Amino acid sequence: MAARTGAVVDARFCAPHATEFTLTKTKSWFRDFTITDASGAAVMKVDAPPFTFVRRSILVDAASRRPLVTTERSPTLFTLGRRWEAFKGDGSRPRDLLFSAVVQPWLFVIREVHVHLAGGDRSEKNPDFVIRLSSCGREWTVSRGRSDGGAAVATIKRTTGLFLFEGLAFSVSVSPGVDHAFILALAVILHEIRQDGIQRGQHAAF
Repeated sequence: MAARTGAVVDARFCAPHATEFTLTKTKSWFRDFTITDASGAAVMKVDAPPFTFVRRSILVDAASRRPLVTTERSPTLFTLGRRWEAFKGDGSRPRDLLFSAVVQPWLFVIREVHVHLAGGDRSEKNPDFVIRLSSCGREWTVSRGRSDGGAAVATIKRTTGLFLFEGLAFSVSVSPGVDHAFILALAVILHEIRQDGIQRGQHAAF
């Protein structure tokens, strides 16, 4: 993975070297996570309010507790084309939008998610990034969109947790120059997609 994306959340999250992170679910019945780096130090936390009409998750800086990214599912009456949006800080207004992630289901299996950056192609025919599930069903690869070469920039792998309420952990590998806060927000969204799919009887295989 040698591609560079530039900043999506903030340039300070674009390390000049490859980075590794682990997301660990803090309580099996809740959606909160702790995010640690390769040394085991906590760098972010994911706070997910349990009683909200719209499912939201907030990535916060572990030291300052400052909100970095808020992800939420866009309300819809349709199962196909389910959509999640990510906003800067704890915002939720259109001007705070960073990117959208749209599920691309095939029958009852989720194999691909398209990511569209704010201010990009409004028709959303050409995704800026494509997330694909591996044949083993435990690893997602984040790649540039087809119009931008399709090079892989990160991988997100489920390392534990086979069932909905079992403790979960994910390992995340990010290429040099790639905004790791952006990739970690995608990991949170993939977990939400997995939960939502299980509840709907749609196999996410992740």
